[in-house]
Formats: sequence, structure tokens, C-alpha cells
Amino acid sequence: MTRGLIGFVAVAVLLVTQDAAAGDKDSDAEIVAQIDQLRGIQPGKDATENERINHRLDEIWDRLIARKAQALPVIESTLRKEIEKPSADNFLLLDLGFFLVQEGQRTDDLALDALTKVDPDSRVIQANFKQLFEYTYALVRAGNPRTLAVIDRGFLGGTQHVAVPQHALDLDPSLVCVFLYGAAGPASEQHLRELMKTSPERVEPILEILNWLGTPASTEDVVRIVQSRREDAILSRASDS
Repeated sequence: MTRGLIGFVAVAVLLVTQDAAAGDKDSDAEIVAQIDQLRGIQPGKDATENERINHRLDEIWDRLIARKAQALPVIESTLRKEIEKPSADNFLLLDLGFFLVQEGQRTDDLALDALTKVDPDSRVIQANFKQLFEYTYALVRAGNPRTLAVIDRGFLGGTQHVAVPQHALDLDPSLVCVFLYGAAGPASEQHLRELMKTSPERVEPILEILNWLGTPASTEDVVRIVQSRREDAILSRASDS
């Protein structure tokens, strides 16, 4: 009698375990279906269409947040696969990577690899520039030096503004960079000084940033560059006359 009861309990536990596993698979499939709706997103033709797209994207985030514990491992797996693709989906990388940062409190290499893979000049990323800024800012504050290259590529010399309504601020392109490089700490100054030497076409925006962030350590470099540019202008005017 006792053995029969033990056998019955064992079978019941096995059935419950199998049902739970099947439920997890169904749940993962539903999460994947939600994630797949983020693929191929592009800006709409007008404000009305953009509002409709944003509403749909908000609903997807709400569903993923509601099942966050199950969604995060699926999102991680999706990002790892997408990062390896030669032509990755830019919006998918941006949105899922930012989800990891914001909802999963992740600032590790996976979040940074996803951000690094994003093409900041693509139309959909430019249309979601504030999200790119917030994603980058969160990772910069985490202290990974690899983020400096992300700022160089996605923001330095850009033309986009970022609104910060909670502080009644409108950051112009220079101040966007000041916020990002400033959050990176003292290493950013040396990085920008080196960049002036290797990327002379970026000198103008770098000088503006160093005007905010530079210390006396940058003075010699800045004076040399300003003097050189002044001499070039004088020579140019002389040749034109």
C-alpha cells in the first residue's frame, strides 16, 4: 500500500514537471513572438504613423516587463545571435539592449556589444536618438572604457539635440557630447587630445568639448592647434589676394 502511494506521488510529480516544462516552452515562444515584432521597425511617414508605431512598441515592452524573469534570458539569447549577424537589425539591437539596461540593470559586455553593433547613422537610430543617448549614457556611467569609441562614432560632430524635460534642458550637439564624455571621467580628456591628432577633421567639435571639460593639461595642445589654424587662415587669405 505504501509503495503504491509513493509510486502515485512520483507519477504526479513527473506530470507536473512535464506540464511546467511545456508551459515554459510555450511562454518562451510567446516572448519570441513579441520580440520578433521589433524586427524591421522604421520611422513612419508622418507623426500619426509614428505615434501608432510607438504605441505598439510600448505595448510590447509592457508585455515583456510583465514577464521579465522569463523574458530576460530570451532577450539575452536573441541579442547574442543578432550581434553575430553581418547585417543586424539596428532597432532590435537598440531596443532589446536598452531593455537589458533599463529593466535588467545590465551594463556588462553583452549590453555594450549590442550598442557597439548599432549603426548610429541609420535612419531608424537617428529617429530614436534620445534612446541611443540614454542607452550610451547608462553604459558610460558604468565605467567601461570601450564606451569612448561609441561616443566618438555616434555623437561626436553630430547635429542632433536631446531634450531633457525633467531639467528643462535642450542639449545641443556639443552639450550632448559634454554630458557623455564628462560621464566617462578624466580618461575622456586624454582620449579627446589624442583624437585631435589622429582625426584633424574632428578638431572643431573637440575644441568645443574641451572648452567645457578641459584642464590645464589640454592647454598646450589647444593653443598649438588654434595657432596652426590661424596661420593656415592667414596663408589662405594671402594666396587668395
